[in-house]
Amino acid sequence: MDRALYLVSYDIRDDRERVEMSQHLLGYTAGRQKSVYECWLTHTELENVRQWVEETLETVDKVHIFKLPPAQDPQYLGTASSLSVSPIIIG
Repeated sequence: MDRALYLVSYDIRDDRERVEMSQHLLGYTAGRQKSVYECWLTHTELENVRQWVEETLETVDKVHIFKLPPAQDPQYLGTASSLSVSPIIIG
């Protein structure tokens, strides 16, 4: 089960829907910053996230999912810390 690192961000107007999106993504999250999440996902998990988003989003809301290249080393600044290279995801 290969995992890839994805960056998921959203802009959702409704507070309740924004909280629901945050809670849903927490199950896949290795790190986050407000409405930007770093998620190690298998292909199946990525499809589950996409399907859930499509069923949940209102037409005025936005979600962006970016697959990050594995060769890039992230830079963490300020109080940010690096992620574990072996994430444990329960779900």
